[in-house]
Amino acid sequence: MAANTLLLLQACLLILGPWALWRLTPVHHIAPLAVLQILVGVLLGPSVLGHLLPAVQAGLFPAVGVPRIGAIAQLGVVLYSFTTGMHLDEFKLTRGMAGIAVASFIAPALVGLAVAPALLAARPDLLPAGGSQAGFIAALALLLTVTALPVLAALLKELRLITTPFGQRALALAAINDSAMWLCVAIILLLVAPGTEGSAIGLLPLFALLLLAVGWALRRWGDRAELVALAIMLAAFACGAAALAEMAGLGYVIGGFAAGTIVPARFRKPLVTRLEWPALYVLMPFFFMATGLRINVDLLSGDLIGLTLLLTALAMGPKLLACALAARGAGLRWREGIGLGAAVQTKGLMEVLVATILVDHQIISEALFAPLILMALICTTATAPILRLLGLTRQAAPMA
Repeated sequence: MAANTLLLLQACLLILGPWALWRLTPVHHIAPLAVLQILVGVLLGPSVLGHLLPAVQAGLFPAVGVPRIGAIAQLGVVLYSFTTGMHLDEFKLTRGMAGIAVASFIAPALVGLAVAPALLAARPDLLPAGGSQAGFIAALALLLTVTALPVLAALLKELRLITTPFGQRALALAAINDSAMWLCVAIILLLVAPGTEGSAIGLLPLFALLLLAVGWALRRWGDRAELVALAIMLAAFACGAAALAEMAGLGYVIGGFAAGTIVPARFRKPLVTRLEWPALYVLMPFFFMATGLRINVDLLSGDLIGLTLLLTALAMGPKLLACALAARGAGLRWREGIGLGAAVQTKGLMEVLVATILVDHQIISEALFAPLILMALICTTATAPILRLLGLTRQAAPMA
C-alpha cells in the first residue's frame, strides 16, 4: 500500500475511532476523550494488537511509517501545549486557593522524593544508562504531581460542574499545579538533561526576548488583526518558539506552552476556541498512537502491574489527603476537599507529555514509561466516579 494512502487510512482510524466510541457510548459520562485516545493508542500498538495479530499491526503501522506519525504528533503537541498555556487565564480564580494548591502539589512530590531512592535500588532499570540519579528522583516526584487543566475542564463540563463553586475551585487548583509543573520540568531539563547546558546559555535569552517582543506586539497591535489571521500568525509563532526552546535544551513542549502564556487575556478564549479542537481531535491522536507504538511490554506482567499500582497509590493517596486537610483548614467541607483532591487527579495527556519529555531526554527509562501511562489512565478515569460517589455531581447551580 502506498505510504500516502496508508497515512490517510491511519488518520481516519485514529481521528474517528476514539471520538466515535467516546461520543456514542456511555464512556463520555465516565472519562474524558483523552483517556480513550490514549487507550486506543496502546491497544493498536505492539503490546496488544501486535501481540494478538502481529501481521495486522505491522501492516497498519509499519516501521517505515513511524517517522510520519511522529512528525504529525510533534505538530499536535506544539499546538496543544500552546492552547494549554492560554488556559492559564484561570489564574484569576486562584484567590484563597494558594494553600490548597501548594498542599496538592507538594504532598505527592515529597512522597516521590522519599520513595524514589528505594524504587531505584529495587529497579535499577528505571534509570537510563548514564542517567542522573538526582534527576530521576526529581522526575518521579514531579510525575506524581501532574494535573491536566484542559482535561479537567472537559470533564467538569461533561459533569455540568464547570460553573459551580466547586468546579471553579478545581480549575484554579489545576491552573496553579500546571504552572508549577511546567516550571519544574524546565528546571529539571536545564539542570540534569544530557547535552543541554552549553546550548541553553546562549539561546535562553533569545527565547525570552522573543516571548517579550511578541507579547508586547500583541498588546499594542493585536486588535488590528482579524481573528483568523491572528490565530494563523500565533500558531506559526508557537512553532517558532517551540523550535527555539528545543534548540535551547528546554524542549519544544515548553516552548509551545510558554508561547501560550504570553497571549493577552482578551484574545485567549476566541483563540482557544479556534485552535484547541484541531489540536485535540485531529492532531493529538497521532501523538497517542506514537505513544502506543513505543510501549512494547507484557501488559499482564506482574512487575508491570505491581509498579503501576504503586505509582497510582503514590499519586492519588497523598494528593487526596493533602487537599482534604488543606481545604478543611480553609473552611471548606471534608466532602469538597476530597472532591478537589479527586479532581486534580485528571492527569490525562499531560502525564503522557511529561513522561515522553523525560524519556526522550534520558532522565527516566522506557521501563517506567508504560507504568506511568497506565497510572495516568487509572487516575483520570477514577475522577468522575469519585465525584459521583461524593454527591458533588448533583451541584447544578452556577456561581453568582
